[in-house]
Parts: sequence; structure tokens; C-alpha cells
Amino acid sequence: MEGITLFVSIVIIVFGILQIILFFKLWGMTNDVKKIKSSFPMSIAGVSPAKIEFAIGNKEKAKEMVKREFISDVYKIYREVYEYAQDQHKIKVYNQDYKKLSLKYENRFSKPEEYIDFTMFDTFDKANDFFK
Repeated sequence: MEGITLFVSIVIIVFGILQIILFFKLWGMTNDVKKIKSSFPMSIAGVSPAKIEFAIGNKEKAKEMVKREFISDVYKIYREVYEYAQDQHKIKVYNQDYKKLSLKYENRFSKPEEYIDFTMFDTFDKANDFFK
């Protein structure tokens, strides 16, 4: 009987120590999340982080950010069309949404065609080849 009591008490002590270690590991991970979150650029409502970089004077970084935003937006359109549109309407819906997106970028930035290749995704087939 004493052997079982000793074994159970050792197991309880080991689990207690492991819980303490796990607590501090999780606490450390919350600090890591805060560091990661602070490294992302804060976007003011309606203002693109790329526009902020342009204003600061980091033109190369801003151009890269605009390209990333554009590709991300094109992917959102592609994914939505690919998942929800019927097969016969995919091309038509994608082309309409893509035209709206390209106009949005042309109005949002001055001379975006210098750093965004609008012909890269201008058809559903090109986007399908790229994202599949």
C-alpha cells in the first residue's frame, strides 16, 4: 500500500512541476505574439501602408508593398470566383472584379503601371495558372 501511495505522490509532483513549466512557456509565447503583432505595420483606416511608406520617402519599399497588396487582392478575387461562381460565369465575374480592382489601384496610386504589371492577372486563365 505504501508503494502505491509513493508512486501516486511522485506522479502528482511530476505533473505539478510540468504544469508550472507549461505555464511559463505559455506566458513567454504571449510575449512573442506581442512582438510579432507590433512588427506589423499599423494601417490607418482607409490609408494603405504603402501610401504611408511613399509619404515617408521609402519608395522602393512602398512599391514592393503595393505589389504585395495587389497580388493579395487579386488572389482574394480569384479564390472567391473559383469557389463560389458557376463554371460558365467564372471568367465573366473574374474579369468584372479584376477591372474594378485595377481601377481602384489606378485611382489610389499615381502611375501604378510603373511598378504593377496589370497584364499578369488580367484574365482568369492567367490567374488560374499562377495560383493553382
